[in-house]
Amino acid sequence: KLVVLLIPSRTDTKWWHRYIEGKAEIHFIEGRLRFNYHKMRSAYPAPYGSCFIIYRTKKPTIFDSFPKSYPFEKSGKKK
Repeated sequence: KLVVLLIPSRTDTKWWHRYIEGKAEIHFIEGRLRFNYHKMRSAYPAPYGSCFIIYRTKKPTIFDSFPKSYPFEKSGKKK
C-alpha cells in the first residue's frame, strides 16, 4: 500500500516531527507552487514551500511468517 501527500513543508512544527520526520519519505519541491483554475494561472505562488510525503507499507519477508521463538536467526545460524 502507498499513501502520497502534498503538504506545506513546515519543518519547525510539532506535527512535522511527530508524524513526518523519520516515519516517511520526504521529497521537497524546489520553489513555490502555483495552481491553475479553469486554465487561468494563479497570480501569486503559495506563501510557503511544499513537499511530497510518501508512506509505504513494509513488504513482508519469509522470516515474518516464523514465530518469534523459532530457533534460527535470519542468517540461518542456530541461536
